[in-house]
Amino acid sequence: MQKVCKTCENGFETSKDDLRFYEKISPVFNGKKYLIPPPTLCPDCRLKRRLIWRNERHLYKRKCDLCKKEIISIYPSEAKFPVYCHKCWWSDKWASSDFQKDFDFKKPFFEQFADLQKEVPRLSLFIDPSTENCDYCNYGSDNKNCYLCFTCAQCEDDYYCDYCLKVLNGLDNYRVDYSELCYECIDCQNCWNLFFSQNSSFCRESYFLINCNHCDHCIGCGNLQNKSYYIFNEKVTEDEYKTTLQKLSSQKYLEKFKKLFNDYVIKNNLNKAKQIKSSEDIVDCDFVQQSKNCYRCKDILGCQDDKYCNVVVKMSDSYDVYSGGWGSRVYEVIGIGNTKNSSSDLYFSNYLHGKYNIYYSDVVLFSDNVFGSVGIKRQNYSILNKKYSKEKWDEFVPKIIEHMQKTGEWGEFFPVTLSPFPYIDSLANDFFPSNKEKIKKDFKLQTYKTPENISDVPDSIMKEILACEDCKKNFKIIKPELEFYRKMHLPIPIFCADCRYKKRLALRFSKD
Repeated sequence: MQKVCKTCENGFETSKDDLRFYEKISPVFNGKKYLIPPPTLCPDCRLKRRLIWRNERHLYKRKCDLCKKEIISIYPSEAKFPVYCHKCWWSDKWASSDFQKDFDFKKPFFEQFADLQKEVPRLSLFIDPSTENCDYCNYGSDNKNCYLCFTCAQCEDDYYCDYCLKVLNGLDNYRVDYSELCYECIDCQNCWNLFFSQNSSFCRESYFLINCNHCDHCIGCGNLQNKSYYIFNEKVTEDEYKTTLQKLSSQKYLEKFKKLFNDYVIKNNLNKAKQIKSSEDIVDCDFVQQSKNCYRCKDILGCQDDKYCNVVVKMSDSYDVYSGGWGSRVYEVIGIGNTKNSSSDLYFSNYLHGKYNIYYSDVVLFSDNVFGSVGIKRQNYSILNKKYSKEKWDEFVPKIIEHMQKTGEWGEFFPVTLSPFPYIDSLANDFFPSNKEKIKKDFKLQTYKTPENISDVPDSIMKEILACEDCKKNFKIIKPELEFYRKMHLPIPIFCADCRYKKRLALRFSKD
């Protein structure tokens, strides 16, 4: 079935297998199946629509609307809904049912949902209670002493990292796992003392590696296995290695070497191969491990029979999911907090931590059988935040679906206008950049000249205001960061954290 996307107007295909999937996952109430129609948007536009609902990295200072304390939040102070700090949101001082509404069959569902959104308090940050000393982090679990780290778990003493797992003393990393003392690394696992490297595992004491495994004391190398003392894939002496290594402590030489390495990677096509490991029947996917029969998926592990899924673990029989795991029969969802406990039958929702039967909801934690609710915590059988008996819920939900079928809402994810974030703050802007930019502030010029070598950098640099060489935004060096640069003999960065993040994304997706 050939269709035209109603957003970008490009053509896309809905296959017979797709139609069978939509029929398979369609819910059944009282013996009647309520078919989920095929999508009206192409896969990219569907992904973009979901990502608009996720702000990972843009933080604001504001007050908690309940305790009035100063907090850090993903929502600015001018947000049109209340925002609570973590302690207040989980307290018994309020309940999601305080904002319950009766369903009105004279109005479209999305209109009623929008009214509910404006009233229910929102979590200031998505951080697990086990997290310690990570006030400037978001989407984190079991982390300790981290700063500006996003979507990380079980990390300690990390700074400016994204999508990392069990990393200790890391800085400026993206998707690094089970590693220590790594800097500016992308898609690396089980590494130690590794710098400016990509798609490498079990490597140590090395710089500028790509697609390397079990290597040590190597610089500027690609596609090497079990090698020591190599520079640009040529065997060198230990003294030659140390001479080059010493030069890398200079900012000027480091930037020059980055260009040399980039030219080397492009010349030898080292960044073109798809990263697919221990998988079969994988089509048009990348960064895949231990998965089977998946199509157009990225960053998946242990998945089967999935399509259009990104950043998921142990997901099966699911389409159009971003971030989460341990689920099946999931469709058009962004953010599943469940780990190890399997979830199923989750549809058209944002940030769920429930086991089954959740439809058209925004932030549902430890609750099941939920339809059209916002900020639900530990409350089952809810519709527009109102609690029902199981029998009433089973009777009422089909009527709402029939109403949504008439209004053309059933089968569509939330309209972008209902997202609590401006596009520029959302994750969509990272992967589908807007031409619009945030209003630029009057940034200060950098008056301090940063020394070339870290050995010449005084403690007073922490009081200096630096300016990014790309976007001109001001940034500072914090104490743990300075200690890391000194320990690793690395020069002070010349770009702000946001620009460094964008450069990592550009490196990772340069082959797309």
